[in-house]
Amino acid sequence: MIFQDYNLRTSSLGKGLNVILSFITGPQRRGGVMQITDIRVRKVTGGGKPKAYVTVTFDDCFVVHNIKIIEGKTGVFIAMPSRKTRAGEYKDVAHPIHPEFRMELQKRILEKYESGDVTEDGSEDM
Repeated sequence: MIFQDYNLRTSSLGKGLNVILSFITGPQRRGGVMQITDIRVRKVTGGGKPKAYVTVTFDDCFVVHNIKIIEGKTGVFIAMPSRKTRAGEYKDVAHPIHPEFRMELQKRILEKYESGDVTEDGSEDM
């Protein structure tokens, strides 16, 4: 799947350091498009709302770990990796900027999860 014109922002919340990694199209970026090149799903055993943890690789060079698949009231959805702040709030560490990208990312992750191509919890380090 090919994505254009999206930014991915990451933050190191506890240290006050913010790093913005921009994946942009055009002459500044080799190849001009961003691709999801790998999705790995690790199923969580036991009851509860978290159903799996996901690792997504972009362009075979940037990876986002600990995306969660959560069972909600209306079905499953993804939750981006987050950290608890000193104020007790949870803030995403990495997240899509555009809603269209988030929807496509969720679609691709849930397709992989529902296909059964998953690793059981604890059998492989991600």
